[in-house]
Amino acid sequence: MSHPSSPQSIAPPSKLQAFLFALSLAGYPLIAIFPVVFGVDTQIFTIPYRAAVLSLSLLALFFMVRSGTKLFVSKFWIAFAVFWLLYSARIAYEALFAQHDLGFAATDYVLITYGVTLIPAAIFAFPPNIWTLERARQLTFFMAVAGLIGNLATGWENIALEQAVRFNTEALNAVSVAALGSIAVLIGLSNIIADPQPTGRNVVYKTLIRTIYFLGIVLGLVTIYLSGSRGPLIATGISAMLLLWISSRENLRKAAILALIFIAITTAVLVYGETISSGALFTRLSSIATLEDQSDTTRLELWQDGTIQFLESPIVGSGLEEKNSQFYPHNIPLEAFMATGLIGGTCWLIMLVMALISALRLLKLPAQYSWIGVIFIHLSLMSLLAGSLWASASLTHLMLASMALYFASTRTASALALPPSPRRLRTFP
Repeated sequence: MSHPSSPQSIAPPSKLQAFLFALSLAGYPLIAIFPVVFGVDTQIFTIPYRAAVLSLSLLALFFMVRSGTKLFVSKFWIAFAVFWLLYSARIAYEALFAQHDLGFAATDYVLITYGVTLIPAAIFAFPPNIWTLERARQLTFFMAVAGLIGNLATGWENIALEQAVRFNTEALNAVSVAALGSIAVLIGLSNIIADPQPTGRNVVYKTLIRTIYFLGIVLGLVTIYLSGSRGPLIATGISAMLLLWISSRENLRKAAILALIFIAITTAVLVYGETISSGALFTRLSSIATLEDQSDTTRLELWQDGTIQFLESPIVGSGLEEKNSQFYPHNIPLEAFMATGLIGGTCWLIMLVMALISALRLLKLPAQYSWIGVIFIHLSLMSLLAGSLWASASLTHLMLASMALYFASTRTASALALPPSPRRLRTFP
């Protein structure tokens, strides 16, 4: 493995890049609280939020280019360019020439695809510095926890009065709420694993911080349970096992902390098993084999209809949405084939496979880096059961971050070395 000496293969410490990581993973669910609190239309907050994300991304991109940092170089970009060009052509065709109505406004497709997903993705193609990754973990965790607390507070009345079987809010459906809980759990675990062992005067402070991480993890698990969402639970379980493996490889004490968390959760299940098993999550888990849950049959119908419609027009694809429901099929790879045809769908699979290989290789790096790979694997699993291409900001951004970070790891060992003190580093905006 060669390690050129160029220091420009990895980005300088960047507060903006760290903040954009947090916004990508937990920003929208936090913003979604405010329209509910103030009783106004969601666009009053979401449109300024999207404009802010785009503006911050362009500003961060300007500073990255000025610093001389290079994008990662890979054949991945060929598939990336072909796919998004074909997807852009599909949006233009559906908006201007299609004879059928779209379930979502054409302006939403344009604004979210480019303003939230695609243009901000550029900043994640610059390999992040370890200081940036540390701040990104911390910001993401506290943003996710704040979002969980806010959404629980605004939607708790329905749960308390048993008016909702699955926890959701006016702005977020049950899957979105559970996805936020998953991020709180996985980033909380990542913080416990990646943070240095406390010594001297830092012991009390670090212990307090780890207690906060633990409480955030519990809050995330409770939210997943209340949402009754199986996909996020399964994806979180697989990703948590990867983090446990990383922890056991690096530090037995941290692995013991994670084991204690697991024991505490298991104990709670045993003690309150009857109450927990009567909840929506476990009821829906038990219905997987029988397909008794309405959402199972609805999702299968979306997949079947979407596949049939794609096969009727495999070269150019069938459309942005499944035509019968006027909705996305809740399976992003299938949606890629539907929207862009055989060539575009194949490009998406190439991108996904290349990024997953990079993410798996990142697991061999220290925990300060490998958590990026874990989160991308988690989002990839989620994309098989939920989400849409045009609003796939987290998936697209972590895909590029995984590729960029692995690219940097193969070219310079010194750039990935842990700094003696992050507080002494000069940080770019």
